[in-house]
Amino acid sequence: MSREQVLADLFKGIEVGETYYFEGAYYRLKDYGDHIYGLQRAVPGMCGEKTASPSLKFHWENGALDYQFYVDFEASPMLMTAYSSSDRAFFDQAFDKLLQDFQKILEKQELSEEKF
Repeated sequence: MSREQVLADLFKGIEVGETYYFEGAYYRLKDYGDHIYGLQRAVPGMCGEKTASPSLKFHWENGALDYQFYVDFEASPMLMTAYSSSDRAFFDQAFDKLLQDFQKILEKQELSEEKF
């Protein structure tokens, strides 16, 4: 299944703006407006804060995916990078990892719904 198809399925199953707790982290699909979205995994801190690790912004319109920005505040050193074509492999890998995590959340939700 293509990355774009997985993302389309994600938009059908995940509520935009909702935060999901899964395997020790918080996950969210955020809408920034103008067809710009973000996939975020945030780790909880000792004082209740949530730190993006990672967060990836992208433009999604009519089934076309364009990366925008990546940040990981838990990495050492901290990583912040705007998309350029020379970074395509890095963005693909980071995006695929986040999509896999979100797919697991969807599967868990489906299993939970089947139990009731």
